[in-house]
Parts: sequence; C-alpha cells; structure tokens
Amino acid sequence: MTNGKDSFCVIKIDEAPLSFLFKLEGKEQYSFDFYRANLFEMVLDDPKPILEQPYGKLGSSVDLTGRFSSTIFSKGGRIIKRSGNNTGYINCPVYSLVGMYEYDELSSVLDGFLPETRDVPYASITTSSNAFGETGDDLYIRTLFFMTGGYGLLTEISAVAGRSIEDCCSPEYYFNSYKERLDGSNPLKRIGARDIVIGADIADWTLSVNPRIVDEFRVTEESSSSMRDLERLVDELFENLKNLEKN
Repeated sequence: MTNGKDSFCVIKIDEAPLSFLFKLEGKEQYSFDFYRANLFEMVLDDPKPILEQPYGKLGSSVDLTGRFSSTIFSKGGRIIKRSGNNTGYINCPVYSLVGMYEYDELSSVLDGFLPETRDVPYASITTSSNAFGETGDDLYIRTLFFMTGGYGLLTEISAVAGRSIEDCCSPEYYFNSYKERLDGSNPLKRIGARDIVIGADIADWTLSVNPRIVDEFRVTEESSSSMRDLERLVDELFENLKNLEKN
C-alpha cells in the first residue's frame, strides 16, 4: 500500500484479529556471500517487461570468472555466458516493523493509501543449503519473490566451488529465473540431493522470509520429521503471502 510518499506492507495473522504492519524503508539489491559478495544477475531472454511475458523460464547466466585461478583459464579476462541480452538486478524491499493492529486501528493508519501499481517485489521466501565436500564447499539458494503484478518470480543460485585442489577456491556461479503462477501449488521447494553438483553433501537447510514475520528456520539433520516441519512452514508462508496484493 502506498500514498505516493510512504509505503507499507500488511500481513494478516491467521486465526487472529491482528495484522502486522511493516514500513518500506528502502530497497537493496538481491545478493549472496560466497568467497565474496555477489549480486544475482537477472537475465531476460525476452525484452518485454516480465509482467507481459509468458510463464516459464525467463533467462539464465553462468559466471566462470572464478575459475581463473586454475590452469584452464590462465589468460585472464572474464567468462560470462548469458541466455539473453537483457540483464539487470532485483531490488528487494527493506522493511521495519511498525506494530500490530486490529482492523479498525489499521484502517485509520492506512487512510489515503492505495495498492501499489508498479510491478515490484513486495515479499519473498528463501530456502538455501550449504553443501560440503573434500575439496570445496557449495551454496544453493532459491527465492520466490511475490510481485505486485500478481505472479511469482522464482530465482535459483548455484555457487559451486572447485572439485580439485587447484580449483577448490575458484567458484562457478549459475543463475536461473522463472515466472511462476501463484494460484496453484507452491513452486518453491527445498534443495535436495538431486539439485546439487556431485562432489559434496548437503549439510543444512535454511528458510527465511521478507518481511520477517517468522524467525529464520534452520535444519541440520535430515530426519523425516524435520523435513516435514520445514516443508510445512514453506507452504504456510506461501499461502499467507501470495494473496497480500489482492487484499
């Protein structure tokens, strides 16, 4: 919700007459830490705005620059492979919690506010995993951004360390993005063994959400009960956040 000057995100608490009210303080670029700070590179194969594009894969990028510490790429320079020519970055909302309000109080606070008309992210859920191997460690991240245009923007990051002693600290970065429907099952899944590169084993699973309506949830033991708890929480957050723009 916005009045042209300030913007707020309202999240209803299930089975309670209260709602969280978050104020938009600004935006920051979607990034991750793997040996150094890295920005997610958004590649679009189709030059049209995402809102006008069909559902499915939007684009991909591979950054092999880190492999320059090996003898394979000893001449220097950058090696980046993109599926399309349109590249950019995702700006994530940064919120502060204002408080919790009942309906009548909230209506008074938001008097004069209207739904955001720009096609921007208003919330996100992230699942990530670290994978450890003898010669290098990996990081895998999936984030589902909820867009005010009524769809989901799913991003995938694979930060893969070298699988040899020479390349152990020379990562490869893989970025994929998809446009997803929000009127069906949850497109965001936890990382599994089939999603990682051979040579490492998953050590943990982490779930986080923006705005932060629940604390970060981390699992370090792959038991059936812990995986069920993680998947249940991912689905609950999906159901709570996907209809915010409509409400």
